[in-house]
Amino acid sequence: MQLNKNLTKFKQRYTEVIAISTDSQNVLARFSGRRGIQYPLLADEGGKIIKAFGLYDAKNAIAHPAVMVVDKQGVIRAIFQEDGYQRRALLADILGAIDKHLTK
Repeated sequence: MQLNKNLTKFKQRYTEVIAISTDSQNVLARFSGRRGIQYPLLADEGGKIIKAFGLYDAKNAIAHPAVMVVDKQGVIRAIFQEDGYQRRALLADILGAIDKHLTK
């Protein structure tokens, strides 16, 4: 929820927030509506993309939480990955990586 609450900080840096989940489009639409999510939630049913990044938890059939800072050329500049499902990367760390790698 910290990403959603701080979207203006991302927009000030000319960056976009996008989330990818193994959930279906219908599940994500309901979740987004309930939580008031204002950024795109992409469905990766089957986890093909999530698995490609090594973020899939086969035991629980879900993705590990992660934030990736990607530049305009598609190069990943920073990754913040958490093993615990309740833990998330700190906003200050994410914004710091954006400031370091993407803003000039």
